[in-house]
Amino acid sequence: MEGTNGLTAKQFEFALEYASGEHKGNATKAYLKAYGCASENGAAASASQLLRKPNVAKLISEVLSKREEAAIEQERGWVELSRKEVCFTRIAVVGPQRESTSR
Repeated sequence: MEGTNGLTAKQFEFALEYASGEHKGNATKAYLKAYGCASENGAAASASQLLRKPNVAKLISEVLSKREEAAIEQERGWVELSRKEVCFTRIAVVGPQRESTSR
């Protein structure tokens, strides 16, 4: 039975686990988690075959791309937050600028 992106539920779970789960980047462990088989040798061989399936590879690529985009956005947020902290720290340390009166 095929579902999302032409993948079975287990293929979908494998792709997500491989791309972003607890076993990110480890095809054998991602396969073991998704399929629940006992043999690591069998899992390694099957995982290797799954990684070559176009629909599985496409989903992994999409997930990795979205994670990269999210990381970039998060970094931008941290940079902006750092700028604000520097600005507020400067105000707190230096104090507000006062106009000087010359007589």
